[in-house]
Amino acid sequence: MTNQPSLPRLLTRPQAAAYCGCSVATFSGWVAAGHIPKPVFGSRRWDKRAIDDALDREAGIISCTKGAESAHERWERETQVPFDRLTKGCTHTRPAPSTRFKLSERQEIAIRALGRRNPVPQCTDAIDGVGERTMVELTEIGIARCDGRDSAGRFIFKLTKEGRAEYGRHLEIDAWRRSTQ
Repeated sequence: MTNQPSLPRLLTRPQAAAYCGCSVATFSGWVAAGHIPKPVFGSRRWDKRAIDDALDREAGIISCTKGAESAHERWERETQVPFDRLTKGCTHTRPAPSTRFKLSERQEIAIRALGRRNPVPQCTDAIDGVGERTMVELTEIGIARCDGRDSAGRFIFKLTKEGRAEYGRHLEIDAWRRSTQ
């Protein structure tokens, strides 16, 4: 760390890296690892004093005893808006993901079945509640494609690239629903 009195209190990433005497990549690594605090809330600038406090703690200059609070930690505690105030009136902390296509229940069943068994093509007999008509509808909108016939002469279907993406969106929705219950 060099003494650079001409620097402002809030530093850009390159200035903060130079202040610490390291490269920008190294500085970014320190921030990601939690050795250096993140930028000041709502900005892309680092507080010189917070950097000093963090480096002092890392070097063992400041005792890290339980209950000890640095000036930066005190500032964060006093100025941060409580999370419950930020999310007041929200039913979920993140919005529900959405799908690209509005599909019928039969079509969703088919996508989920094909997605679980991907890349193995499936005939409609292997998917409960889904017939060839449903698969033709999915083929027409570009989610599935006919991949020939099986040994019994039945059409077999596979998800297209867009179909795999739609299946992924359905998995995201499932995960979101589980996380909000």
